[in-house]
Amino acid sequence: MAIEGAKGVGRTATASRRAAETFTVDRTVTRRNVATDPELILNGRSPTFVDEWQRVPDVWDVLCHAVDHSPEPGRFLLASPAYPPVEARLHPGAGRIVRAFMRPLSMPERGIDAPSISFADLMAGARPALAGRTDVGVHDYVGEIFDSGFPGIRAAPRPAHRSLLDSYLDRIVDTHVPEEAGRVHRPAALR
Repeated sequence: MAIEGAKGVGRTATASRRAAETFTVDRTVTRRNVATDPELILNGRSPTFVDEWQRVPDVWDVLCHAVDHSPEPGRFLLASPAYPPVEARLHPGAGRIVRAFMRPLSMPERGIDAPSISFADLMAGARPALAGRTDVGVHDYVGEIFDSGFPGIRAAPRPAHRSLLDSYLDRIVDTHVPEEAGRVHRPAALR
């Protein structure tokens, strides 16, 4: 499974809790070892988590081929904010690696309100009445928008909260967007 999503949504923390072994490819020594021999990750205990795998794109092909030879589900977890450039010419992964998109915390995950309709019940065929009530008001919702759904920022002390959000946006505009989409002509407008 490839876990995708914005920086800071908790991809690494979530996958780490489920992994028996982890390869953190953004660490210099691990990256060098995996770049020298990408099949090294096949020696990990299952489920094996490869964090920041895009830093060594050959990892993707190695995992696709490993799944071809033994399609047991759940052996590998991959986390990355982005895929390597198209020119990397990677195996498409279709039918081999499931992509899951992780988003910031929802209102129920933040502990703000409980949902009145269960997604699990809907998937099981239940047809509950579509109704509900909440004591959460507009002011609460607006406050939650400004507090963010990023777990690490939410947990920060209040004085650091605004600085962390501002810094997050600066990094996205100055680094992540140019890496993914090219030069930002008007960064102030994007901010």
